[in-house]
Amino acid sequence: MESSTAELALQLQAITVFSDLAPEDLTWLASRMELAHYQPGDVVAAEGSPADRLIVILEGELYGQREHEVGDSRVYITGTGRVTGMLPFSRLTHLPLTVRATRATTLALLHVSHFPEMLERLPALGPKLVGVMADRRGRDQA
Repeated sequence: MESSTAELALQLQAITVFSDLAPEDLTWLASRMELAHYQPGDVVAAEGSPADRLIVILEGELYGQREHEVGDSRVYITGTGRVTGMLPFSRLTHLPLTVRATRATTLALLHVSHFPEMLERLPALGPKLVGVMADRRGRDQA
């Protein structure tokens, strides 16, 4: 196992959603993720771009708002330890907000093409990620 995968697996274990996964499952997940680094103000995802990645915020903070389309004044702020982006079973197809880093931010990204295998290999993760989606929806409607 390459050291960056091992390091990412350890970082994932510290995230509540993944904390009870077995070490080999964390390694499997980490090996399919890519790391991305952003500086304050960098665009992580543009409004209207495809919703095609699960995002784990390893460090930093994301701020989302509409920048191009007329519409609600919704603001989305989330930080270290949170899981966001496209989640399994979501009907989201395109991002409704432009998402930017507010400070130095490191993300682990999992492309949707890995979702079927992830849910088959880690069936307990499905309900947890649905819970993340339900919590997010509740905050959006509050």
